[in-house]
Amino acid sequence: MPEYDTGAWSLYSTGSSRHESTVSYHELLRDFLNSMCDRTQADVYCGTATRFTEYESEPPVLALAAPKVRGGKTGTLRVRLSKISSVTVQITRGDSVVSTHALGTIGYGLTRVHWKAPRRKGTYDVSVSARDLNGNTADTAGTVEVLKPVKKRKRG
Repeated sequence: MPEYDTGAWSLYSTGSSRHESTVSYHELLRDFLNSMCDRTQADVYCGTATRFTEYESEPPVLALAAPKVRGGKTGTLRVRLSKISSVTVQITRGDSVVSTHALGTIGYGLTRVHWKAPRRKGTYDVSVSARDLNGNTADTAGTVEVLKPVKKRKRG
C-alpha cells in the first residue's frame, strides 16, 4: 500500500504510468483499507487509511520558482504541486494583469509554465491558485524579475 500513497493523495496506478485517483476511487481505497484495518489491525492498512482520510480535507501544497527572464523572451515558471488540482497562474504588474494561464487539472509534481515576458523590465507579481478534487484551495505568490531586453545590433 505505501507505493500508492503520494504523501497527499492516492495513486490509481503505479509503474511506468503513475496516475492519481479520482475522488471516488480514493474513497474506495480508503474504505477497503479501513475494512482491512478492522480485520487485521495491521499498521500498513490502519495507518494508510488514516492518511487517506486526512488527505481528503487537506489543501494542496504549492511551491513557486520564478527565475529572471529577459524582456521579450519566453521564460519558464516552475510550480510544484502536492496533489492533483486545477491550477491557475496569474502575472501582474501593479493593477494590470499581464498574463493568465489556466492550466486545468494537473497531477502532483513539477509543472513548467512558459510565458512570453513583456519587454518592459521590472518586477512582476506571480500568483498561483490551486483547487484539489475535493474543493480544498491553496494560494502562493512570488515575483519574477524581467531584465532589460537585448538590443539587436544593426548589420552594415
